[in-house]
Amino acid sequence: MKEIKGNISIVKSSSGANNYLTIQLEDRESGIRFANIKIGYEGLGKVLTGLSYVPVVYELKHTEKLGKTEERKDLVFELPEHIGYGSRVQYSEDVAHKYADEGWTASTYFGSKTSFFEKDGKEYAKTTQSRYVETTNGE
Repeated sequence: MKEIKGNISIVKSSSGANNYLTIQLEDRESGIRFANIKIGYEGLGKVLTGLSYVPVVYELKHTEKLGKTEERKDLVFELPEHIGYGSRVQYSEDVAHKYADEGWTASTYFGSKTSFFEKDGKEYAKTTQSRYVETTNGE
């Protein structure tokens, strides 16, 4: 079994009507928050005093990324000729995934000053692409 180092947070509901806390678990390696555990105040009191098998509601997500490291690299693609200034963001968000390398996920963020540029008379869009890979540092 692989041991994963992580972080834990206890978040109090911002609404006074909710009578529960959310315990969040985060994997340090990938930076992914992968578990949200909702527990009522009464249940939390029981757990803290040693009672086992207290009912909770939980959500697991992104478990395939646990213990992995995120790799990022630039993704640059040419824009069609005569695309309007106002439509280039929407166009880029819609097609970025088509230009990502196999196994990589394209970001759809194009709000940076460097998201669009011109080179040799052609317009380009720039974002990042990422993937999660097994950690190789032996930990």
